Amino acid sequence: MRFGTMFVETKRIISSIKRSAFSEEELTRFAEKLIKLEGTIRPPVVQETGMYTREYEVIYGHFEYYVAVRAMELDEDRGDMTSVFLLTPTDKAPEKEAAILELVKLFAEKESGEEIHVIQDSGENHSEPSQSADISLLSKKIEILENTLDQKTANLERAFNQKFDQQEVQIQQILEYVKPKKKIAEKKPISSEDVQAFLDFLNNEQSKLRDINGIGPVSAKSIAKYRPYNSLDDLNSKLKGKVSGFSPNKTEYWLQNFSLMK
Repeated sequence: MRFGTMFVETKRIISSIKRSAFSEEELTRFAEKLIKLEGTIRPPVVQETGMYTREYEVIYGHFEYYVAVRAMELDEDRGDMTSVFLLTPTDKAPEKEAAILELVKLFAEKESGEEIHVIQDSGENHSEPSQSADISLLSKKIEILENTLDQKTANLERAFNQKFDQQEVQIQQILEYVKPKKKIAEKKPISSEDVQAFLDFLNNEQSKLRDINGIGPVSAKSIAKYRPYNSLDDLNSKLKGKVSGFSPNKTEYWLQNFSLMK
């Protein structure tokens, strides 16, 4: 007997357990999760019934088989292929074939936590763990996969955002550095009215801060974030350490350029 995982046509698989033995609500719930995860939680174990017919019979995992069938019904894009654990009979070593089937049964009992009971159907014996144990085990596996997927997605999103923010800051710093600076031919005397008008402009949420020469996107974002400003000292205190290269000289530079805008 040869065995291994492969994909086979779902329509060529038969089950000795009728679909009505399982809740359609449960089948649909698990099928929707499988479609979301784009995979198979646990392939059913099937045995090839003939050397040339290429037909297969489920010997363990009838619930998983019907979940795959339901997923195919809900999502036509999945196609007609189902992942299975295939046992292929051969003419050699029949005692090994019996041992492999017994091993499958033992693994099934260990995984479900309950002894597999025999179901009589058409004079043949078929083994299947209880439906409640099977569904409970699949629920746990799907929950673990969903949590893992959510965690990986969150980590990827966090890493991307951090990298994007770093690149944005670097780009804005370069743009501010290469941005042509308007030369001030002669410093204009700054009055208290100019200072108050400057502060009012910075505190106004409708103001276009970048209209002031020397204020780039990064500086404008920080200025808007730490509003309001009651004085130039308050402005210097709040922006110190928040804007790269910031100093009181930069505040004076902004104020001078603002006064020239009038």
